[in-house]
Amino acid sequence: MENNNSGRIIGSAEKLEGMDTIWEFDADEAEEVNISYSLTVTSGKAKLVYVSPDGIVSTLAECIAGEESEKSASDSIEAKAGENRIRLVGAEGTSLEYEFTADAGEVEPFGD
Repeated sequence: MENNNSGRIIGSAEKLEGMDTIWEFDADEAEEVNISYSLTVTSGKAKLVYVSPDGIVSTLAECIAGEESEKSASDSIEAKAGENRIRLVGAEGTSLEYEFTADAGEVEPFGD
């Protein structure tokens, strides 16, 4: 796993189950944040979700091994005032590799 404080992480997980926050941004006011991600699932299924400060969850990407096992995109999200998060969520027994970049906020490797 790599975390180089440049707003970018690369990581992998074997037999992942549950969820963990990989990005947090405590915004003073609404702000557009540029993100890019790549998610590859070799077994099970996983997704990246954005959680707004008011608790609304939006799916950014969902991957299922053998079907849509790989997703990548560059996008921008409208971060609202308050605590914004992106989480990596995996079904039982999921194996995956991921890369995530954001130009604001704090990026953390899965499991830290």
